[in-house]
Amino acid sequence: ALTDYNDGLAFYRRILTLIENVKECKFVFLEMSGTQAKEIISLAVAGGYKYQAIKDLNNIPRVLKIEL
Repeated sequence: ALTDYNDGLAFYRRILTLIENVKECKFVFLEMSGTQAKEIISLAVAGGYKYQAIKDLNNIPRVLKIEL
């Protein structure tokens, strides 16, 4: 596992900043930590993105599908 030695959300903040200018794709898929799904979804909501949280076989939100 990777860490940013902070709150664990630096990667998601950076990706959401980078995708603002992406025109070639319609969707971005991000794997989410099972323990931080709410925080990651909140970042997408704050960025104004439409999203869908996809659950794994244990019914835990695991993939965030972001519409660009």
